[in-house]
Amino acid sequence: MGRTRPLQLQDPSQALEELVGRHLRLEDGVLRSRLLERRFPRVSHGVTFALPSRNHCVGLAWPHEKERALEDQRAFAGALAGQRARYVMQNPGVPQVLRISAQNAHEYEGYDDVPRCRTPGADGIYTLDAGMLLTAVHSDCPQIVLVGTRSVGILHAGKSQLDCGIVSAYLDTVAADGEDLASVHAFVPPSIRKDSLVYDALCLARAGEWVESGVIKTPRRQPLTLDLQRAIALDLAAYGIGKDRISDARIDTYALGPLQAATGGAIYSTRFANTHGLSGTLGYGMLGVMRS
Repeated sequence: MGRTRPLQLQDPSQALEELVGRHLRLEDGVLRSRLLERRFPRVSHGVTFALPSRNHCVGLAWPHEKERALEDQRAFAGALAGQRARYVMQNPGVPQVLRISAQNAHEYEGYDDVPRCRTPGADGIYTLDAGMLLTAVHSDCPQIVLVGTRSVGILHAGKSQLDCGIVSAYLDTVAADGEDLASVHAFVPPSIRKDSLVYDALCLARAGEWVESGVIKTPRRQPLTLDLQRAIALDLAAYGIGKDRISDARIDTYALGPLQAATGGAIYSTRFANTHGLSGTLGYGMLGVMRS
């Protein structure tokens, strides 16, 4: 594989820089958590979110952008892990957790133009092996990067997955695999926030619990709001992972929609694109994590 170009911000203005808090670092269009960098210097991680000009996933890209989407994947992998890492992409949709190891990675590894490159449906993937780059495509739903002394992983934590208890399932699984949960830290990249996630009604197994804990707000004569980040924080706290071990980007993907539309970029938020009739410009970001 040849040299790869860095992912660059489409908009060089300071508009997006102002969204990045001091606990985050943005370089060449890749956002990282300073908390994870300080605590785990041998772990590479990052997420692309800044005004993507195209779709980073070949399988979801517009036909004329598939080659550039593949080029972006390779550039992203190069930015996080160099050219020698084994590259495995998450395939979300089933609330289960899958371990990626040297023994099974050959079944899934490869960039998105390789038919085998996507794992069986698993909202959580993790590895104990160094040199294994785990990646995921994402839009509005929170994706969590979880790092401990032994494991690194990615968790798709949307409404349905959280309702099924995916955070508990992930932590129970890595703990059974020898991870010390007292070492685990989390990074929540840009995702849709409570002010943008409104519903007329919700039918969820955890609805009662979430109303009591403030995850669901039910203002009188107003739509319901759903705070997925609070749900994540509460589930992590149940395992002793407090706010001091969670790095939340606090960037609303839906709120980025008008800025992306104004600058001609792909719309990062599925909800914004569909709500405003812009589904033809929908794009996806990527995130990844690897221990060297």
